[in-house]
Amino acid sequence: MIRNSRRKGRQTYEDIVDGRQYQKIKQLQDTKNMSLLMNTDGVRIFKSSNFGIWPIYFTVNELPYHERTKRENLIFAGVWFGISKPKMVAFMEPFARALRNLQKGVMVHPPDEPCFTTKVYLIGCTADLQAKALVMNMKQHNGNFGCPKCKQKGTHSGSKHQWPFQAADPKGPRRTHEETKSHAAAALDANKDVFGIRGPASWLTVVPHFDIIEGMAVDYMHGALLGVTKRLLLYWMSETTENKKQRWYCGHAKSEIDAMLEDIKPPMEVHRRPRSITGQLQHWKASEFRAWLLYYSLPIMIHFLPTDFYEHYTLFVTAIHILLQQSITTDDLDKAEDLLLQFVAQFEVLYGVKEVVCNVHSLVHYADNVRELGPLWAHSCFYFEDLNGQLRHLVHGTNGIVDQLMRAVSIVQKFPEVTRDCFQPGTPAQDYFAKVWKQASPEEKSNYQKIADRCFAVGNLKKDKKDQSGLLKMTHYEAIMQATQQPVLGDLFTYDRMLMKGNMYHSQAYKRVYRHNSYTVMFGEERKVGEVLCYVQHNSKSCSCVDKCECPQRARHYAIINVFQAVPAGENLNDITLQSVPHVNKYTLSNMFEAVALNTLIAKVVPVALDGFIYAAELPNFYEKE
Repeated sequence: MIRNSRRKGRQTYEDIVDGRQYQKIKQLQDTKNMSLLMNTDGVRIFKSSNFGIWPIYFTVNELPYHERTKRENLIFAGVWFGISKPKMVAFMEPFARALRNLQKGVMVHPPDEPCFTTKVYLIGCTADLQAKALVMNMKQHNGNFGCPKCKQKGTHSGSKHQWPFQAADPKGPRRTHEETKSHAAAALDANKDVFGIRGPASWLTVVPHFDIIEGMAVDYMHGALLGVTKRLLLYWMSETTENKKQRWYCGHAKSEIDAMLEDIKPPMEVHRRPRSITGQLQHWKASEFRAWLLYYSLPIMIHFLPTDFYEHYTLFVTAIHILLQQSITTDDLDKAEDLLLQFVAQFEVLYGVKEVVCNVHSLVHYADNVRELGPLWAHSCFYFEDLNGQLRHLVHGTNGIVDQLMRAVSIVQKFPEVTRDCFQPGTPAQDYFAKVWKQASPEEKSNYQKIADRCFAVGNLKKDKKDQSGLLKMTHYEAIMQATQQPVLGDLFTYDRMLMKGNMYHSQAYKRVYRHNSYTVMFGEERKVGEVLCYVQHNSKSCSCVDKCECPQRARHYAIINVFQAVPAGENLNDITLQSVPHVNKYTLSNMFEAVALNTLIAKVVPVALDGFIYAAELPNFYEKE
């Protein structure tokens, strides 16, 4: 259970279990008990029909992130189907009843272990604004009192609803669980909404320990990415007559921006290479807006946005990057909150009050959302949306859609259990199934050589020839001598890839991948950045090994890195502004090499090469991999 091994300290947020909603439930201190996060959303099955489904998912928060997001470990609890949206009061009633029973305790009978009683608690729910309004039984985000977190009424102008920034109380008046229950009862009696609440909130208000306000996550995928980031890009790039009059308009530079995007080679963690804006923007996925927001946009838009708009935009980028970090301190959280309050306050000044829609207003609640439910990645809709996409592919005809879904989902979820019962351990059939169904561990792969705990050399090791025909040159030998503080005696073997803590690092010598750059890294206590030329195994004495060195306890391993040179801010105001963004730094290439121990590598970075400079953007966490 991650609650027992993961925390650095009491003042950090590193997962959903660090949020107040988890911490307030004392029963969860017992490692036999567990908690759930819920999700629901509408999924259209056919483009030519309004027929859709509304699945209900639960994830087990105590599982590590990479385990709880696997298909076989998610709980597919139920589904509504039809041409209309679900009646949540009816749809959620059996789930609420089941959740109440789970809190009383259920007996678990693990194989070969003593049985025990576990209690299960719902602590959070994540969904987009439309689904959230249905679950909470409140008005949609484009109506009066449509914010799920506060009771600001907003204003209406034409077809848009806006939330002008309230400087005296930006986040309030706050909604509370008990008050919302009172509003629901009053709305039911009066037959009209009260502060946007239409009536009882789909039974979730009667689930003990679940807070219908603080437990409802603000999803950054729909809000910050598909909402605010996409909206800003459309402002800047849309070639409407009205837009062309605005100071923020950058549509005239679309071809230049497209060329810049085309040249970017992100690491493998960013699976999708950037697509052009011209003709493609309407097809961008949420993950593409995420990469644009965090990595590409600041180095690119530094050349095109007016200074005041660029400074304003950096507030948003910096804050979201902080709230996505692997470990967030209380100081980090306070800083991100201050940045977002500034961003929303200035938004109506720069873009007009009519553009402060619900997704923009909701940014003032993001920091509190982290305080309640942990970092933004811990409760985002990304992996649920992936599941919904997979559900579409499980339907192969218009007859018996629900039967098709239930059969396919049952197979996926029961497959590991069925195969465990069907195959005898140690038999060829069981070995073959394990090979096909499960990814082999690094220890089981023939081209992986273990060099340290959770660290492997990948591929053949090639003995360096120690002459000009070899990969290593004199400057590289000097770097190794500098690292070892002694002459380079014995043999040197080079290899192209290295796996450390589950992350694959490439080198420039690895030529089989050319659309991604997984060799630009950050390393050392000084957090330097550079490109890995290759990885080196240094044997202190000569040996007769040719490819894979088996000599015990004699080898040391290094990454040969061409270290970038940091560039100070120039006279350009946008350039000076970029210096205030902690996770994006500007460099130039150099011809300086260092040999660094593999355990000093911190992470890969996203390099954006423009105008002879390299902008290196740090990944906020290791969990969100496309």
